[in-house]
Amino acid sequence: EPCTIAWKKESFNPDIVLNRRWPTRNVLPDLGIIAFKKLEDSKLIGIIINYSCHPTTLSHKNNKLSADFPGRVISKIDDLTSGSIKVIYFNGPAGDLNPITTSGTNREEIDRDKTLSYDQLGTYKHTKKIGYTIAEEALKVAKSIPKEDYSTLTEIDIYTKRFLIPQKDAKYYSKVWFSNKVKWVLKKYFLFKIAKFDYKFVNFPFFTVERKHLKNYGRTVVHFIKFTAVNGNTLGIITIPGELFEDIGKTLISHAPTMVENTLIFQNTQDWIGYLFPLEMYIKEGGYEPFMCFSPLCGVY
Repeated sequence: EPCTIAWKKESFNPDIVLNRRWPTRNVLPDLGIIAFKKLEDSKLIGIIINYSCHPTTLSHKNNKLSADFPGRVISKIDDLTSGSIKVIYFNGPAGDLNPITTSGTNREEIDRDKTLSYDQLGTYKHTKKIGYTIAEEALKVAKSIPKEDYSTLTEIDIYTKRFLIPQKDAKYYSKVWFSNKVKWVLKKYFLFKIAKFDYKFVNFPFFTVERKHLKNYGRTVVHFIKFTAVNGNTLGIITIPGELFEDIGKTLISHAPTMVENTLIFQNTQDWIGYLFPLEMYIKEGGYEPFMCFSPLCGVY
């Protein structure tokens, strides 16, 4: 129905998120809110929430389907507002950001033993705690937006970039070279071929693979959507086809024409080509995330 729109961002992390790669970092993900008020009576009727954290509060021992903490975010706001406010949740750059469940908050200890972060054994209690915490703050932020910030939209511009990512390894040598190379060979020459053969039967969309000059390329797409309001305010949404590491997310937002405070990233949109990480991390550390992507160059592209 006809409505006005406004938005707001704040840094938010009451010990619910850590960077599993660099646990000692002071992680402050943005909590972004896009709020909608009914044009007729200025009643708040909808919120889009954008926050950065892996929705993995439940451990690998869970064998039930779950919306994890984003589901609890939506459920909590529904309860708090008696269903009068509809909510959608989109994850921001969260490729290396994990929820804190059973790892504790001693970041120096987690830095010494990163299995504390990767192998957390969270339960539904943690799911509810994190979901409810985000929900309450999101509703608070939405209600704090000044009424003069609300306006109708006059223009929506969509900029689309389609590009190819080569399926090749980086050229380097380091202490993790051999480990990375073994994983790369297994993935490229065995697992990737199995995935291509079986793609019709998997429960997620397989990205487009293009063959050129006997080489594989992943074809994907990125959008920048610019919203312009009557009052002159502009909002930018960047859609990314994978799981961005925190650093790359910050770099992208810093270059947005709508400025940092007016720009959000929605990850895992249109496509999923894997984790998008800094090449330096792959070369120096290797690890789990590089194995779960089409190419270690995805983040660079």
